Amino acid sequence: MFIFPAIIGLIIGFWGLFYGADDPQELGWDSSEVIFGEEISAADQTASSMSKWEIFKTFVMKSPWVWLLCIANVFVYVVRIGIVNWAPLYTVQQLHFTVAQGANTLLLFQLGGIIGSVVWGWFSDVLKGRRAVVSIICLALTAFVVLGYRYGTTPMMINTSLFFLGMLIYGPQLLIGVAVISFVPKNALNVSDGLTGTFAYIFGDLMAQVGFAAIADPKANGLTFLGMNLHGWNDTFIVFYIAVVLSIIMLAIIAVGEEKRIRQQLKLEK
Repeated sequence: MFIFPAIIGLIIGFWGLFYGADDPQELGWDSSEVIFGEEISAADQTASSMSKWEIFKTFVMKSPWVWLLCIANVFVYVVRIGIVNWAPLYTVQQLHFTVAQGANTLLLFQLGGIIGSVVWGWFSDVLKGRRAVVSIICLALTAFVVLGYRYGTTPMMINTSLFFLGMLIYGPQLLIGVAVISFVPKNALNVSDGLTGTFAYIFGDLMAQVGFAAIADPKANGLTFLGMNLHGWNDTFIVFYIAVVLSIIMLAIIAVGEEKRIRQQLKLEK
């Protein structure tokens, strides 16, 4: 189940590593700016004469915006993975659903995620690229929809809540990766986007899996956080709310920087 997909992924990865191209020029084409008639930004001009390590150090490691996006993505993943990994067990163990009903929760959650990714991506384009603002809207609505998941008692109530939670939480997950485009030159896009995803999987996934397990396990002593002992399924929702609030704070700061860049770009276009 895991080995075969992993082998396929490794084959594709190694093929891309040795035969893939980083930009159109490596294939003998013009630059993307020439192809699409775009102006070359000052950051892109500067980065074009730098090595990859210099680009990484200057535009990624030293960028507070990239690190804020990384942290925001960690908390988004706490909510997403906290639902993906634990919704079936929560509904079976706490709400006494059948195993089939518990498995269906993931179907509705992921279906909502597919729809939400498209809808929120389109909406952020309507708002002229204000990805952080749209992400904040999604997370603010998530805080209310979680109530349906927390207090729902029937498969219909739970599945409806999870469908809308999928729509909402996959919005920020997508848009955080897109938002980084505004803060780094094109030569640093891949590593910046990869960094936000790596942070999310290492820290967000770990917190959701290990932390939720310690809290939900009735045989364990729970998890102490800021003087509070979190223990039991109901307390896992406290973690959801903490993650949502912290992510909103990070994204609110990012939204300010994003707005400045958008307004500067609009002035240049005039």
